[in-house]
Amino acid sequence: MKKLSLLSIVMMVCCTMSAQNKLFVRVFDLEGKKINKGFILAVNDTILRLEKNKVFVDIPVKTIGVIRTKRSVGNNILIGTLVGSGLFATVGVATANPDEFLGYTPAEGAAIGIILGAPAGAIVGTLSIVFKNPKTFTIEGDVEKWKAFLDYLATKNQPQ
Repeated sequence: MKKLSLLSIVMMVCCTMSAQNKLFVRVFDLEGKKINKGFILAVNDTILRLEKNKVFVDIPVKTIGVIRTKRSVGNNILIGTLVGSGLFATVGVATANPDEFLGYTPAEGAAIGIILGAPAGAIVGTLSIVFKNPKTFTIEGDVEKWKAFLDYLATKNQPQ
């Protein structure tokens, strides 16, 4: 049972830390309100183009206050919770045997798996934050600060 638990935790860590090829950013206006989020599709001296759900959005540099890379902390915790619940529920259903002493049905195994897997997944999602390493770029509509962000993108091999 210990090996199964360890395998479950390793799988949750791998699922929550899966890498993406495109850079995900969250864009905030000059007042600090989030105006958009998505994957960077293209940038130039005056426009940031994002793609979210097959929809393209152009954001003028003059309206950008702050750009934060990667997703929020809550996203890691949510994904970890969902993966942990699903994984433990599956294990609970697969190991169900109502004929044993203290046995349980598949439905009870799923419920127990969700109850145990949700907090375990949330903990793994929280621990994965250590490896996240998000960056924050304060633009404030300034073209010079925007160029620093463009330099960062050049090191990340992003489209320009």
